[in-house]
Amino acid sequence: MPIGDIETGSAGVSSVIFENRDLTGTANCTTYGNAAIWRFSDQNGTLAYRRRDGELILPLADFIDTSENRETVDDLLAEEEEATRTSPLRAGMIRVDAWEEILGSSTGYQDQWLIDINFDLEIDTPFVCTTWNGSVHYYVHLSASGGDLDANVIGWSVDRHGGGNPFCVGSVHDRLAAELPDGMDELQQELDSALSPLQTDFVNVRSWYLLPGDGVYPNATTVPNVRHEAALVLIAPELSELIE
Repeated sequence: MPIGDIETGSAGVSSVIFENRDLTGTANCTTYGNAAIWRFSDQNGTLAYRRRDGELILPLADFIDTSENRETVDDLLAEEEEATRTSPLRAGMIRVDAWEEILGSSTGYQDQWLIDINFDLEIDTPFVCTTWNGSVHYYVHLSASGGDLDANVIGWSVDRHGGGNPFCVGSVHDRLAAELPDGMDELQQELDSALSPLQTDFVNVRSWYLLPGDGVYPNATTVPNVRHEAALVLIAPELSELIE
């Protein structure tokens, strides 16, 4: 992740209106240069972020959907001879409580948001079943401690979109459950490498947050699915001065 690829933002207020009250689905995003003209809307799920001069804005797809990472995922899927990735690697955002609902249990994480790294795949099944298709999701917890930004892969899940009927759904999920945990270690190594430029003595990450899309809204912007596209925003004054 070259430091030069990070954009810097300016002061204002960003309004994010989500399609659903649980802050999922489509998001309509707008940034107002003058905070005084912004008014809160209670329709659906709405968040407001007060932006600062010199914020560092990093669209997550820029360092997730790389040729090296795609090769890593494809090598993992190659262990399942019938599995094929059918989308780019995506990186979006999901609330902790939404992930806990997927898990069916509490995780103890207090942060509101996780990074959701995901991709679509198809799995050929025996001729008596239809082709299984769905998506794989890896969940990443961020923390800023002592000025360093840390990212830890904490779990995974599978969403079935369709197929596998009538007899193969259970066997497909069993096979994925056996293989996908191995991807957590590979992904952790890639994240550690990507974040290494920010883990130096001259960078002090004071805080962070996530925004849908690329995090830059010069005009009203619609993000089709916040689990597919998000940006990491860092408050790190020293690095901001270095880039500028």
